Amino acid sequence: MPVATINALGSGQVSYSVKTEGASAFSTSDVATAQLCGPGSAVVFVTFVPPLDAVPGASFDTLVTVAANDGSFATGTVAVHGEVTPPKVTWGATTLDFGDVAGNAARTLSFRNDSNVPVVVVGPPGGDTFAADDQLVQPAQTIQLVVDARALGFGEHEADLTWTVTSIAANDTPEACAATHVVHVRARFVADGGADADASDDADASDAGARS
Repeated sequence: MPVATINALGSGQVSYSVKTEGASAFSTSDVATAQLCGPGSAVVFVTFVPPLDAVPGASFDTLVTVAANDGSFATGTVAVHGEVTPPKVTWGATTLDFGDVAGNAARTLSFRNDSNVPVVVVGPPGGDTFAADDQLVQPAQTIQLVVDARALGFGEHEADLTWTVTSIAANDTPEACAATHVVHVRARFVADGGADADASDDADASDAGARS
C-alpha cells in the first residue's frame, strides 16, 4: 500500500532516504540515498505479510520515515497499522442435492468475496464422485462455483465437501486465518431411463427367471 509521495517540483534533483522501524511483518524498499529528478514524483509503498503463526486479532505496527538528505523538505513519518483477520465471504448454501443423475452432471454453488483483497477458493480434491476446481475471486465479486458429479456406480452417493479460502499467495496466509466451508452433497445415479426404468428391468428379469 502507498504511504508517502515525494514530489520534485523544480528541474533539479531531490535526494531522500526511506527507513522502516517496527514489526518485521512490514517491509519497504528501504534506501539510504535515492535520487528523484524533477519535475516528477516517487511513491513509497509498504508491504504487510503477517507471520504464518499469526492468529485472528493479532496486530502489528511500524513507523516509516522519509527524510530529505539535502534538506529540501521536512522529514515526514507515517504510522502504519495492520491486523490479521480471516477472509470475509458469503456462501450460498450448506447443502447441494443433484437429485437423480443419469451419467455425469454439474451444479453451481454461489460464493461472494466480501473482503477488500482477492482470495483463492480451493475446492475439494478430484478423483472421487464429487469434485470442484479452484477459483480466484476479486473483492466484491460473486461467482458460481461449479461442482461436478461423476457416476462411479448406481445408487445413492453422499459426501461432505470442504472448501478453503485463502489470500492470493496461499503461503502468505496464516493457517489460522484460512476460512473453510463444508457443503453436504447428494446424488442418486440411475440408468438413462431413470428409476422407473431400473424397476422395470428388475421386474422383467424376475419374470424371466420365474418362467425358465
